[in-house]
This record gives sequence, structure tokens and C-alpha cells, in this order.
Amino acid sequence: KAIIVPSWLLTGVGLGLLAVAPQYSFYLLGAGIYGLAAGIGTPVPAAYVTEVVDEASQGQALGLFRTFNDIGLIIGPALMGWIGDQAGMSAGVLVNAGLVVAVAAIFFFVAPNPIKKEAASTGT
Repeated sequence: KAIIVPSWLLTGVGLGLLAVAPQYSFYLLGAGIYGLAAGIGTPVPAAYVTEVVDEASQGQALGLFRTFNDIGLIIGPALMGWIGDQAGMSAGVLVNAGLVVAVAAIFFFVAPNPIKKEAASTGT
């Protein structure tokens, strides 16, 4: 959780900079922030899922996580493209940035902290 929320917030910032970049240097800055944040934050949610469920439920939890992830990968680009057709590509990317930041905020307040497996097994 400590890695996911900041990386998603930075992903949103990078996307926002990409959407409104007034010149090429800001575009490169946005691409750099987005690339670093997405690179750090992309593999972590799957590990988080395995930490917050018990061992017997890990397969089901990862399957559900992957299912919703894949649905988002199908719907997201089509929706962003439609928004881009209606209001311009910057609007589509800004909507994407807003959704990423909103999900990060919801995740911060709603998601449980990972279970400390070693601490739980030793009783500390």
C-alpha cells in the first residue's frame, strides 16, 4: 500500500502533464514521471493482493484481480478514445489521470494494510 498509492498519484500527475504540456520539455517531464511511476507501481498490486488474503484464497483473489484488470484494459482505451473524439485527446487523457488519482485516494482510505505473515505466525 505504501508503494501503490504514491506511484498511482505520480502516474496521474504524469498523465496530467502529458495532457496539458504547453511545450515539448513539459511533455518529456510528464512522460518521465509517468514512466517511472507506472514502472514502479504496475507489478506491486498483484503482490498486494496475495498479502491481504489468506493462503487458501490467493488463487481466487489473483484470478478476480486479473479479470478486472483485463476488463479495464479492454474498456479503458475505447472509452478514452471516445472521449478524445468528443472533446479532444487532452480531455481523454485528463479523464484517465483523474480516474487514476481517484482510485488511488479510494484505495488509500478503503484498502486494508497487508497482513504481516511472519508477525502473525509468531504472535508478535
